Amino acid sequence: MKLHNASWSFDGIADEFEAHIRSSVPYYDQGHELVCMYSDFFVTETSRVYEIGSSSGVLSRKLLNWHASKSALQFMGIEPVEDMVSYAQAHTLDTRAQFIHEDVMNVELAPCNLIVSYYT
Repeated sequence: MKLHNASWSFDGIADEFEAHIRSSVPYYDQGHELVCMYSDFFVTETSRVYEIGSSSGVLSRKLLNWHASKSALQFMGIEPVEDMVSYAQAHTLDTRAQFIHEDVMNVELAPCNLIVSYYT
């Protein structure tokens, strides 16, 4: 099969996504650590946080764990690939998190304290 520019997709790879991205993007996990550290300047007890392009939810879970003491934190992952959303929902047990299958262009964002769009 020959693929043309922009004809690839993340559909059907949610289970393998993190292993693939870690081998493809230098310092991927270190970048997550930086995002978590920077979030300290913006995230309060009652913050709303969006992650645009939440993929399998790994960074989302790291941020939620980083801010574990903030029980009123509201977190929403927005992801256009349906199986990534299903994977993120199944692997994120934190009740402060919600993941939606949608293009961010179709989402009306509420006021928030932080928007993360890491490699999106």
